[in-house]
Amino acid sequence: MGLKRLYWYGLLTLALFVGGYFLNFPFEYLLILVGGVIMACGVAFLEQFIHKYPLQKGASDNAAQ
Repeated sequence: MGLKRLYWYGLLTLALFVGGYFLNFPFEYLLILVGGVIMACGVAFLEQFIHKYPLQKGASDNAAQ
């Protein structure tokens, strides 16, 4: 389906939780770290999308469609 990054998110989550368990790292911080990484990836994909498909200059009716 083209969503291979979901597998990477899963592997990242597993690695952080296993590493955090053995390093005695607080669980709340692990959740914040995983969420931050996923959010940063989402922002990067949004930025790529906006650069690839920019709105036309002067087309104020783009928002109404």
